[in-house]
Amino acid sequence: MSRKVINILVDKNFIISNLKNLFNDWKEYLRNSKDTIDEGVKNIIHLNEDFLTNKSKIKNHLILIKNLNKDINNLLTFSLNTKSSNNPYSFENLYSMNSLLLNYYTKNYSELKFTDLNFSEKKFYFNSLIENLKFNNTIERLILKNNALDEDCIKILSDFLSNSHKIKFLDLSKNNIDELSSKHLSNALSLNSSILDIDLSYNLLNEEAVKYLSASLKVNKTINKIDLSRNKINAKSLEYFFEGIKDNKSLHKIDLSRNNLKEKEIEIISAFLKDNKTILKIDISNNIINQEALEFLSEALKYNKTILQLDLSNNDLNLTLFKNLSEAMNINTSLIFLDISVNNLEENAIYYISETLKVNEKIQKLNLSYNNFNEKAIQFLSEALKINKSLKHINLSENNLKEKEIEILSQALVENTNLEHLNLSQNNINENSAIFLRDCLKINFSIKQLLLSNNNINDDSLNIISESFHINSFIEMIDLSNNKLTEKSILFLCENLKNNYSISEINISFNSINDKGFINLFSLIIKNKSLKRIDLLGYHINEKNFRILNEALNINPNYENLNLTKDMLCKEVLELVHNKTSTINPKINFL
Repeated sequence: MSRKVINILVDKNFIISNLKNLFNDWKEYLRNSKDTIDEGVKNIIHLNEDFLTNKSKIKNHLILIKNLNKDINNLLTFSLNTKSSNNPYSFENLYSMNSLLLNYYTKNYSELKFTDLNFSEKKFYFNSLIENLKFNNTIERLILKNNALDEDCIKILSDFLSNSHKIKFLDLSKNNIDELSSKHLSNALSLNSSILDIDLSYNLLNEEAVKYLSASLKVNKTINKIDLSRNKINAKSLEYFFEGIKDNKSLHKIDLSRNNLKEKEIEIISAFLKDNKTILKIDISNNIINQEALEFLSEALKYNKTILQLDLSNNDLNLTLFKNLSEAMNINTSLIFLDISVNNLEENAIYYISETLKVNEKIQKLNLSYNNFNEKAIQFLSEALKINKSLKHINLSENNLKEKEIEILSQALVENTNLEHLNLSQNNINENSAIFLRDCLKINFSIKQLLLSNNNINDDSLNIISESFHINSFIEMIDLSNNKLTEKSILFLCENLKNNYSISEINISFNSINDKGFINLFSLIIKNKSLKRIDLLGYHINEKNFRILNEALNINPNYENLNLTKDMLCKEVLELVHNKTSTINPKINFL
């Protein structure tokens, strides 16, 4: 073999040797890289697990903080009531405190609540309380309901309010406040610049008393809500009152309910509302509004452009002609909430209201409960619901709706695409009615809140309704409380809600559910991560069920809170609560 060929072979062997070494080096590098990558993957997996764990912990901490805030709010209310059996502060002990000690006890509270005490017989102690408030910088809500505050007590309070500008909410209801006391209070309100909301309901406010209060409202620029319900207000009282607030720009909400107001008083109210541009809400429920009075009010609504909420409930509006109110609502462009519940409305009245709903584009909330509708009335209303595009909330509870009425309503709701809240509580929903509701809910995807409490719904009826929840993924809240449900229908309900990710709240309080039913509910809490609340009031929870429930709440990170009253709990669970066992999920609130 020639030397040239030998040299070539040697060079090739050298190259191959070098390539082999280089290959081995790369092979080792790749092996090391694989180990590094594998280790990195493991780290990523661990980090992901840590992230998910911490995410769950953060949610639990947020829930804990939310519950702590509730506890703090409760702690920030210093409450004393002689009717309370578990109050830590006795009436006598508090009376024995001097002003300095009172200040020590109340210095960290935002609400001071003293109810059902007879301060008129112990004025020294009421004076001590007010003296304490002079040095307090935290109390914003002062509740002195039903304390028999006489003129002397009101004067003591008024002197304090004249110089104090911290109290935002003042409740003086049920204190027999008369014209003499009103004079002192009026002087205080003329000078006070902090009170936003004042409750003077259930007192003895007559013409002179209202005259004094009206004088203060001429100069007061902070009060935006006043409750004058259940007093002795008549036509002259209203003239004084509206004269006082005609130029007031801060007052937005007035409650004149339960004052036995008649035609003359409603005429005065209507004349004021006709040109008023500041009142947003007025409550004249539980009075005596006849046809003439309603005509005055209807005329005012044609001109008023600011009122948002009008409460006419429980006024015995048993009318065959509701035409004037209907015409006014066709013209009015501001009203969004109308309450005409508890009026025994006849079908002709519902006809006019329904005609209005066909063209009105403002009304969003309508309360028609307690009116005992017949089939014809529901037919009128249902025709309107097929057309109306603004109504989002309707209350038809306690109307004795039977099978035929539910059928008519359900057929209308198939065509309605904007109603979000439907209240059918306290009617008569049987199995046939349940079929109509089921078929409706399989098609209607706008309803988010469905209230069916107190309907004598049995297992068969709920099983039928539950079939829709397997298809409807828009319903968010169902109220099935106070029915005739057992573990059988609860099993079917839970099975249909297992994969429903819109449902967030269920109320099944006060039914007949046993341990098996509870186990199914606890399983639903684990499986359905959209569920945030189940109301279980009215049941007795033993230790075993409590521990299963507690574990279910630990597993579902999205569940927000569960309210349990202590009378629902067995002795063993009460001991856990009393000892503040750390294993109890913070989402459980013990009321």
